[in-house]
Parts: sequence; structure tokens; C-alpha cells
Amino acid sequence: MVVYAEGCTATLVHVLAERGLIDYEAPVARYWPEFGAHGKAGITVRHSLTHTAGIPQLPRSLTVSELCDWDTMSGIVAGARPLWEPGSGSGYHGWTFGWILGETVRSVTGLTPGQALRQYGTEPLGIADEAYFGLPESELSRVAPLVDGDWEAYLTRLPLGAPFTRLVAPNRGLWTTAALANRPACCRRSGWRRPRRSRWKARTGCWSGIT
Repeated sequence: MVVYAEGCTATLVHVLAERGLIDYEAPVARYWPEFGAHGKAGITVRHSLTHTAGIPQLPRSLTVSELCDWDTMSGIVAGARPLWEPGSGSGYHGWTFGWILGETVRSVTGLTPGQALRQYGTEPLGIADEAYFGLPESELSRVAPLVDGDWEAYLTRLPLGAPFTRLVAPNRGLWTTAALANRPACCRRSGWRRPRRSRWKARTGCWSGIT
């Protein structure tokens, strides 16, 4: 099994757009009203898909437990303030992509993103038991532990003033390393949940897919 997710999240949004359920040019707040707070009312689905929404950042005080809790993280993302005028610049939204679009999917379909992926994506393709947003406990034995190359060393070498370490992920305990992804809490706790279920949580909708 391989960790992935942003591509499947985006594909799910495209499928729903093709069916007329999502409009690329609509504000995310049309589907998820709470998201429109603090200057985010104009952020569109297209901005979110193209990493130009302006909210790639995580709070410095965020914990792993919070990162693995869908409702908590949705509230944190809804309360974020853009770092730039939406659409005026770009920056990789690796930590927030899944919650922005996942809550949009949930609001549109009434399904968790994991359920929506299955209904609109994997079941029609005949791979319903091969791709997940949130891994069932019964499938944990199929997951191979992640092994770091030099990614953690690269992150460590980044200057303290770099946007990544200063703004996006200032809490080193949440850097996307194998040590984080392989933690039992991350493997079993839900990133796509409502209600609670045991899941794999490795990339949070932008990083919580398993195939």
C-alpha cells in the first residue's frame, strides 16, 4: 500500500463538478459557510484546487492528536487567515488541502470524503477495497511502514526564516516524516471521519490516502 491523497481528493472534486454538484468558480463558503470567516469569503474551489487560496499554514501549537481529529482541524482551517490575497499567489497547501476540499465534499454530498470516494470513485472503478481515505482497522496489516530518505535532513537544513519553517509548519513535531506517519495514533485515527472510526491518518486528505 502507498500513501497518496491529493490527486484522489482533486479527482473526487472533479467528478462532483462533472455531475453539477460543485462549481469551480463558486466560493468554498457557498458549500461550507464557516470557511468564509477572516477574509476567506472569496476563496473559490478553483483557488483551493490550484494551491492559490492563501492558507497553507498550520498553527504553531498544533498537536498530533489535533491533526488526527477531523472536526478539530476543520475548525482550525475555517478560522485561518489568508497569508496572501486569494488568487494573487501560490504556495503548496500540503497540510490544508484535504480539509478545505474534504469539507466541501462532505457539505455537497452528505458523505465523509472516504464514503464519497468509495461511492463516486472506487466502486465504479471496481477498486473499492484498494483505495481509502481513512484505512479500516482490518486493513492495517496491508500497510508497509514508511522509511525516510533524506527528507527530514532536508527539512532540518531549511533556514529558520524560510516560509515553510516560519509560517507553514513551524511545529517540527508535525513535519511529514516517516516517524510521524508510522505512529500508531496516526495509523489508526481518522482523518476523514464523521462519526468516529479507526482509520489510517498519514496525509490528512492531502496526505491520508492509502492504495
